[in-house]
Parts: sequence; structure tokens; C-alpha cells
Amino acid sequence: MDKDLRGLLDRLEISELRSKYCWYMVRRNIERVAELYTEDLLFDVQWRGERRTVRGRDGLRAFFSRTASEQQQPSFVVPLIHNEVTFIDGDEARGVCCMEVRASNVDESFLSGYYHDRFRREGGKWLFAERRYYRYLPDFERSGLEMDGSPEAAS
Repeated sequence: MDKDLRGLLDRLEISELRSKYCWYMVRRNIERVAELYTEDLLFDVQWRGERRTVRGRDGLRAFFSRTASEQQQPSFVVPLIHNEVTFIDGDEARGVCCMEVRASNVDESFLSGYYHDRFRREGGKWLFAERRYYRYLPDFERSGLEMDGSPEAAS
């Protein structure tokens, strides 16, 4: 297959992977979310004012089950992904995307942030190997990384 065409198809598959993540999160389908990740995944997010790092699919399932039960009131959450930038190198890729969240919970009715993602193609499918989420709102959280995952240059 032509290299340019392969690159376009890879970007489309990775974009679709990010969209599937949102689809399953809205439906709280934790098992399907976990299937979007490699077995040795790393997931990192700020939750309730504390940075939390999760490793492995079992860890991810437990984390999402626990965070759903920690919510003070049930909330219907709609994550929206946009502004995707992806860098592909063979069967590995990395990049960023923005995420806005609309929720029925008044305390968290609108959140905005961004993901730093690493992907790996396994068995012909692109999967998340790593996802790190940082907030834009309500408090801007710098990741210290450029779009391609390299250390951010001092400004």
C-alpha cells in the first residue's frame, strides 16, 4: 500500500479509536473502554484534586468502576473530542486531542482539557498504550510536553 495512503488510514483509525472511547464512556461500558487499550496500558488523570495513575486493563476497569461510585450525584457525561494532532512512526503513534465534557451534574457541567496519547498497533488494530489527561478549565494544568510528546521548550 502507498505510504501516504497508509498514513491517512492510520490517522483515521486513530481518530475513530478516540471517538469510540467517548461513545463507550457515555454509556459507561467499562469493558468496551478497556478493550481499546493495550494490556500494559498507562492511564493518568487528575481526579478529585489528586493525580492518579492506573496501569493495566484490570486497573483501568477498577478505576472507572470506583470513580463512577465516588460521584456525589449521578451524572450523565458527554465527552467531545476535537483538535486532534497525530504523529505516526510505523506501529507506534503519539499525539494530542482536546476534550470538552458536558455533564448533567451542576458541579461539573462543563470541563475542558486535553489528552497526550501514545498508541500501538497490535494484531492490525490501533490501541491506546497511554493516555494522560490535563485540564484547561477550571484550572489550566500544563503537561510539560509538546504535541509530539517531547519535553516542552521553556518559554
